[in-house]
Amino acid sequence: MSKLGTKVYELRTITVPREATKKAFEFFSSTKLPTPAGSKFIGAFGSTFENKPEFVAVWEHDSLDNPSLHQGESKAMEPLTKLGASEETVFLRSFPWIEPAFTNNAKPLLWEFRCYTLKAGQMANWAKVFQNGLEERKKYSSPAAIFYSEFGILNRIYHFWPYQNFENRFDVRNKALENPIWANTVRDTAPFLDEMKNTVLHRIDYKGDN
Repeated sequence: MSKLGTKVYELRTITVPREATKKAFEFFSSTKLPTPAGSKFIGAFGSTFENKPEFVAVWEHDSLDNPSLHQGESKAMEPLTKLGASEETVFLRSFPWIEPAFTNNAKPLLWEFRCYTLKAGQMANWAKVFQNGLEERKKYSSPAAIFYSEFGILNRIYHFWPYQNFENRFDVRNKALENPIWANTVRDTAPFLDEMKNTVLHRIDYKGDN
């Protein structure tokens, strides 16, 4: 198994027409997506809040040099293509100061998926400021993962934050912002940002073997 910091994560965002939302949810709950040896499928997540609903699938790879990495993929995704889906794929790494943890004892019902596009050359500055404040933020809740893009669209940061529901998210974020160290972190990272996007996701349980 690769050490933290050497693993590569594949994040695929699939956008479907609104009228295809139900069929897309059915696809992800009944289809086992191709996952080669040496890789792990972390999960699929879906949102219905967008004008064009988005679905996010995440894999963990020990190496991108695996020749079987994408074998059988086109055929497996064919039903989504027929629904008019479009895809965007990026390959990510986790920062060495936080290990991805998508599973815990309290199963979250809501996932906040945040995407930040940084100004060119500001990745190290953003990471230094954010890391210094993260331990204070974790007193209220911890992110499941914080990634940065390595291949695909660059200068991007991706966050996954689990919550029990919308009220839990609202309460936790408000309490965290009352902490002056975290409030300063939010303020001090803002100048490094070019764009921000926030999506509410729900994890899709695979039921194909039931």
